Amino acid sequence: MHPLIDRRVFQRIRGELAVRCYWEGSKREHCVSAISISGGGMKIGLPERVTPGTILDVEIFRSDSCRSSRCKGEVIWVKDISKTGQGRMDFEAGIRFIGLSLLFIACLINDLKAQRVFATA
Repeated sequence: MHPLIDRRVFQRIRGELAVRCYWEGSKREHCVSAISISGGGMKIGLPERVTPGTILDVEIFRSDSCRSSRCKGEVIWVKDISKTGQGRMDFEAGIRFIGLSLLFIACLINDLKAQRVFATA
């Protein structure tokens, strides 16, 4: 497959959404932001490097309320962005949702589009 071909099945929505996650083997909670989200996964900023293949417990918060939903995710890729001056988040990571109700993600994305919180990419 050509490296420039986008293999996404779902439309990506760009914006900022609160995410709380714990990674495998860690008891520490990390509060981060989703940079983009789709039906298959999301891109998040991270304060430290995580190894691809790591399983995360993820809690995604809806932008208009305290409601959230939990799911599992797998780190697919990690990129060092510390030289770009992005603040306290030195890494970006691609997370693939696993064991997740796609109905929740579809409802979340529809809510985000309706509120114009995120822009379609």
